[in-house]
Amino acid sequence: MDILRLTLSLLLPWMGAYFWLAAIESRLNPQPAHKLRQLGYAFFLGMAGVSGLLLAQSRLMGEVTFGLPTSVIAIVTIAGGIAFFNSRRLSFQPHNGKPSTFYSLLFWLLLGWAALHLALVAVEILNRPVFPWDAWQTWMYRSKAWFYLGNVVPLDSALAWEQGKATAAYNTYGAGYPKFVSVIALWAATALGEWNEPLINLPTLFCGIALALAFYGHCREAELPRWSSALGTYFLVSIPLLGSHLALAGQADIWQTAFTGLGFISLLWGIVRGGNWYKGLGLALILLGLTVKNEGLVWFATALALLAITARPRLFAILALTATAIVAVAWVSGIHYVELPVIGGLGINSGRIYVPVIGNFRLMEFSLWDDYWANFFQSSTWHLLWPLLITCALGLVALPRGPLRQAVASLLLLLLATQVAIFSFTEQGLWAEDWTAINRLPMHMVPVLIFCLLISTRELSGYRATGNSKIPSWSTPAVGLVITVLLAVFYLGNQYPPTNGHSRSFDASQLGIVVGGGHMLGNTGVVTHFDNDIAVLSSGGVRVNTAQAKILKLDTGGENRSQRRFFWRNGPGEADLHSVDTGAPGKKTINLDVSPQWTGTVTEVGLLLHEDEGRKVEVRSLAIRTRTWQDMLTLIWQDWTTMSHWSQKSVHYVPAGAESAPVKLPLVMAGWLLITTLLATLLIRVSTSPHSSIAICAICAWLILDLRWTVNLIDKAADTRRYYSTHETNHLDIAQDKQLLEFSESAADLIDDKGARVLVIGEKDGLDFEALRIKYHLLPIAAHVRKGAALTDMPRMPEDKVILVRSPYLAPGKKPFNAKTIARKVSSRLNRTYKVILDTEEGVLLSAKTH
Repeated sequence: MDILRLTLSLLLPWMGAYFWLAAIESRLNPQPAHKLRQLGYAFFLGMAGVSGLLLAQSRLMGEVTFGLPTSVIAIVTIAGGIAFFNSRRLSFQPHNGKPSTFYSLLFWLLLGWAALHLALVAVEILNRPVFPWDAWQTWMYRSKAWFYLGNVVPLDSALAWEQGKATAAYNTYGAGYPKFVSVIALWAATALGEWNEPLINLPTLFCGIALALAFYGHCREAELPRWSSALGTYFLVSIPLLGSHLALAGQADIWQTAFTGLGFISLLWGIVRGGNWYKGLGLALILLGLTVKNEGLVWFATALALLAITARPRLFAILALTATAIVAVAWVSGIHYVELPVIGGLGINSGRIYVPVIGNFRLMEFSLWDDYWANFFQSSTWHLLWPLLITCALGLVALPRGPLRQAVASLLLLLLATQVAIFSFTEQGLWAEDWTAINRLPMHMVPVLIFCLLISTRELSGYRATGNSKIPSWSTPAVGLVITVLLAVFYLGNQYPPTNGHSRSFDASQLGIVVGGGHMLGNTGVVTHFDNDIAVLSSGGVRVNTAQAKILKLDTGGENRSQRRFFWRNGPGEADLHSVDTGAPGKKTINLDVSPQWTGTVTEVGLLLHEDEGRKVEVRSLAIRTRTWQDMLTLIWQDWTTMSHWSQKSVHYVPAGAESAPVKLPLVMAGWLLITTLLATLLIRVSTSPHSSIAICAICAWLILDLRWTVNLIDKAADTRRYYSTHETNHLDIAQDKQLLEFSESAADLIDDKGARVLVIGEKDGLDFEALRIKYHLLPIAAHVRKGAALTDMPRMPEDKVILVRSPYLAPGKKPFNAKTIARKVSSRLNRTYKVILDTEEGVLLSAKTH
């Protein structure tokens, strides 16, 4: 492994791109350029160049190496350096004067806090293996396969394998995705000389740093003061979803955010200031986004629409009305679909909508308002971004007509239109409804949205009150905060009133271990043994009136990090057994009233525990109590300060604190902003600066939300260091992945033909994760997994080797399948005789007998 070569592989194209960008801008951009903006943009232009160079080498020479591309990059960099030093460079001169001591301190606070976020990202990247689901299943799977092959080759789709149409050695569900992210990881692995799980994602850390540099530099070029530019940069890197895509590297969305977001900033600024260079640079970056994700085509079309609207608004309106009229006439005439030369179909045909160039989608209707409300406003995924954007959109009304108002308003409307068109009326709404894409797609536009906030606020701040009475700017948010707290207390009392009645308490000795084993240590029960990875503690027969008892008090401990669930039974059948997650160890207060199944008379309560690599669980007490005001206040504080761990869903949405909090902190902060905005509007004639009042409220609310998130990130980083500093970094710390890796390595050793193809199936439904992880661990051996398939409906693919993944959790008393029985079932299904060559707790490897 060569860290120096990896560092060189990233810095050399970065510097080369910077030299060329600065040299070209000195001729084509009449405005002085900020070096940090150029430096940030150069990284992405450099990585695009690396990607193109490796793809060209693969196409022309049939291999990917380190030496030849590096030599080409070095020559280009030297030539760029010569052009750079011979160019006429205009030094950027700030127009804001010397800042006061307060704004200097604010600048360094915000800059330091932004740097802390990036430092915590670095901890995760340098320690954690490829983590998020799509990363190791698609983006990094391709890259890992290419690394072992030493070449960029096509991969088949999973469907092609199942239909017997496969022509490639490997397959994946995202075989047709753009190659940029996988090629950059391949470049890092090639430079290292090995597939190192954490370090192949080092380019993502550079991506975050370059994004921050480019954003700050662009803000300064837009003549925003240092503190305001630092504020915007801090806002950008502190958004939890963007932070999760940096920390849990391997997905393509963070790169798409950089190309698309920065491209739109440059395009927007070119529109506002009339600079053709910025427009061209912005379009170039957005166009390069097509090499990152398929969504890049949507954003490129959006960019062209933005240019058309702002350049010729009347002509655009006439063309839009004309197109609408033509479509209406065609529809009434019965013409719903036409085939256009070269660019493809247009219209609706057989329940699908066809859009030229972009493709076709199945028509479906979705009502997603509740999903947007939950993700954009209730959750911690975005901090306060969307309430701020709504406030900004309303504030545009106060601005005079001009390019800034027109450009920002048009961009916001186009973003809204893309969301409605993509998610509300096509099959893509499925990805919004299950919360996998509803946040990730808007994230691509986050940099330009924050830029819009900053430049719009700068324009609005120029309007001052003209009345005689002066109210200080800080007093309006202070009054707004008091009103917000009173409203929150009123809501809490109305929704969760105190109850009276009987409570039940159980100490550790009263909770019998019915599955698993352990012992008493003083007043603490210690669970040390798990049957089939599960332990169950039960109260036995009880009677609890759920109409009175609403609060669970639980005290547990131990090093075990797996999920702990409180369960109860309110009837004799299996459908009457319910449970809720109790979160991390410690003293917990849980509002049982949030579960609709907490009803009737409960006849049994207890705890369901999962094994975590031999770590013990301590149980001290469990109590079910009536609800009091003190309980609810304790619950709110506990939920607001709960630390959440990274999960496979953290790149879709991000909790900070408990997701089931009775009063959600983001909503409280949004309410504070709304009330302050209303007060500032009502007092506009007597306030010192109504827009300053709103800005103070917004910044303070954001800092409060981010303080909680930063503490959570520190806890996450410490947890990552605690686990991965003492373990190998090529397996995850979840879902028995260490055992799956060990099984995969043992199976690979027994597969004599390394070019053989392997079919991986589960013994029952719900084992997609385990099957796909084995497929990933088996590389460079090719394997196929059909999601959702089990032994009973396995695809009829008579491969030479078959792996059956055993279920990690079995019901109490149920015995695992016999390996020879499995071999007979597989042989019968595939019409080929198989024998057992490896049998472990994690899986069974079968090999076809040769005649």
